[in-house]
Amino acid sequence: ANWSHFIASVCEVLSLTRDFPTGFLLENNVLAQVNRYADGTNPLLCVEAGEQLRLITEVKDPRIGLLFDTAHMKVSAKTLGFELAGSTLELLPHVRCVHHSDNDGLVDDNRPFDAGYWFLPFMHHAKHAVHVLETKKCSAAELRRMGSLLFNAASSS
Repeated sequence: ANWSHFIASVCEVLSLTRDFPTGFLLENNVLAQVNRYADGTNPLLCVEAGEQLRLITEVKDPRIGLLFDTAHMKVSAKTLGFELAGSTLELLPHVRCVHHSDNDGLVDDNRPFDAGYWFLPFMHHAKHAVHVLETKKCSAAELRRMGSLLFNAASSS
């Protein structure tokens, strides 16, 4: 029932915005361990790649796309035990924007990232997307450093 309501809501937003020159991007949800139901199940929509791809398939509107939050994906993968790299590669063709930040895999706290940032090897698959640094408490120099890491990773492949 929740899925049907969600799809209907997305379709309603799309129908009301037909004249807008932009698309409609849906961000992957984040599931931390603390948010799982007591039986271990996932109470949230669009956490896993399969559900996000199902959304794209069922809505069937070229204006819909994904906003891929790398920190959300890292936490959700650790919480649910799914394969981070494979899920990322499945989603990237539908991704139009990427939010970049890092964390410990337990909580999404939007930390700055370094050369070991898990998403850097995927940058060459995401050149088509808009990239946003979504980190907290960073100096201008730190923002430039992270931007250089992203651009270098995208151009090296």
